[in-house]
Amino acid sequence: MANGNHPGLLQATEELRQLLANAREAIAEGRAVSPATRHLARLGAEGVEPIHILAMVCAVILFDQDQPRFLRGQTAYRFAVARAVAGLVPRGKMPLRSQTLAMLGDMLIDRYAVLAGGVAKAISDREAREQDRSQLMSQPFSSQPPTSTGTQGAVSAEDRQHVAS
Repeated sequence: MANGNHPGLLQATEELRQLLANAREAIAEGRAVSPATRHLARLGAEGVEPIHILAMVCAVILFDQDQPRFLRGQTAYRFAVARAVAGLVPRGKMPLRSQTLAMLGDMLIDRYAVLAGGVAKAISDREAREQDRSQLMSQPFSSQPPTSTGTQGAVSAEDRQHVAS
């Protein structure tokens, strides 16, 4: 990973690792938990890594940037984040109600939108650089001879002598 040691990424992955562990522990101890916590426990139990969760948050941000009219409003946006994360593994018969989507989406957006936005910007910038490079590479070559009459490109007698020896 190109930015695996980014301080924000390290902080976020550690926070999420702890959040997943706390959710699994709460379920195992039989404590009353929110439906959002149940989904986090399910994700942790299925082996979902924090980086997968962050990738889904980033994916929704990139999708929203690419299709700005699709997610209309904050509710649709937070639901999309929650659905993307909850869908990392099959949920079986576990319900995913609007209140759960709101809680999970809000929590992930509040905690990680700035980081995910930075990742999305870095990806967009890289894509723009690649597109610029691709456009430069696809410029047509001229079939006309050069119009200047200078000696550019000519090999001097001294250079020819050096190559021959």
